[in-house]
Amino acid sequence: MRKAILLLAAGFLALTGARAQSRQVQASRVYTVAVQERDDLSQSDFSSNLAGEMEQFGNRSFLSALFDTYRSATANVFAESTVKVVNVLTKHAVEQLRSPRSRWEQAVRQESRFTKDLKMLSDIHHFYNQVSTIGPMDPTGMVFDGFTCSQSVLVEGREEPVFLVCCKLRTDSLGLRSMVADSRFLLYVDEVYFNPWLCDLPNDSLENVNLRIPFDFDRRKDLRLKIKATMTSSYMNQVLQIVRDQELGSFDIEVKIDPSRIQTDERGTQFFHYKYAPGNPDNRLVSVRGDSFIVPRSYVASKANHEDVWGMGQYKMNLTISETCEINKDFYLQEGSAKDYDKTRWEPEWKLIKNRPKDHTLWSDLVDSVTQGWGDGQWIVKTVTPASTFLIQEGKTLITGGGN
Repeated sequence: MRKAILLLAAGFLALTGARAQSRQVQASRVYTVAVQERDDLSQSDFSSNLAGEMEQFGNRSFLSALFDTYRSATANVFAESTVKVVNVLTKHAVEQLRSPRSRWEQAVRQESRFTKDLKMLSDIHHFYNQVSTIGPMDPTGMVFDGFTCSQSVLVEGREEPVFLVCCKLRTDSLGLRSMVADSRFLLYVDEVYFNPWLCDLPNDSLENVNLRIPFDFDRRKDLRLKIKATMTSSYMNQVLQIVRDQELGSFDIEVKIDPSRIQTDERGTQFFHYKYAPGNPDNRLVSVRGDSFIVPRSYVASKANHEDVWGMGQYKMNLTISETCEINKDFYLQEGSAKDYDKTRWEPEWKLIKNRPKDHTLWSDLVDSVTQGWGDGQWIVKTVTPASTFLIQEGKTLITGGGN
């Protein structure tokens, strides 16, 4: 995985001092979602392990379990309306409190939240590599192997990585048993890369870099990256009823960026990196909640011997990316005090915030460029935001901050 090149901003005061040696350029944020499929070798191992799990159920009881699950899912889950999550970022009005310090605190809290929806243009074909004569929830030949979500900055002809999260299909005994017994699949996070100083927090949407407050672990804490991945499917059942974009399940992935785990490469690039391994103490920083039904196969036709045939499944995986952090109050408190704020620490930030245009809307919905295609054993969806202002250090090619 290619490492980012960056200049660590010590804080917004350091940024102010560097402006004379910097210049502004236009850059875009690039989001990529790659849904992976299993290659032939790993597919052979997966099929062998899945067959072993199916063997434990016995042929007749296995088929019965599959069809019972299908009927139950159709009646109790597929017919339910999707719960709409209220996006807390749709309202950006700051309550005009009397205290300037309170108004600063309220504004900073709102600007410490970022969200981005990533949508697939069309269904992915196929969830399985072969048709089935067993039934609509037959897991045999499942090629879906997880997904990777990444963000980078496209500036002056190159891309600098911001984050990457790789989620893999669970194929251990618990994962296989869930597929066979409940027609559900599970995921785990295999790898994470995150560059806090190129992320969208705080205020990274501001086109005027002179009013931007760069991310700083002294001033902000509890930095987290969250991904909500929702699986939907369109299919036709045996009585020729067509179901479109039905939610099958969702996964909530959360990564806590621990500043004590920041690494530095040979070029001075600083980043957070996580790699799953049994017993890795950093496993506590990463969590995955949720599951999804495997994709229902559409009814295709009947053979000459009246044996039903079921298709290979089509689906979409839509993602919502969120970044959040909190104010580190300890940084702003007066020395020796547990509740009194030091005005010299918060007031310079407030001056920047209140000088921003009053009609400024954080992270407004702009027209993104979205493409989708197949390559290297995976479906790739790329979302590119409209260009906005970035700050580049003169004489070097180091990014110090940007906008979305």
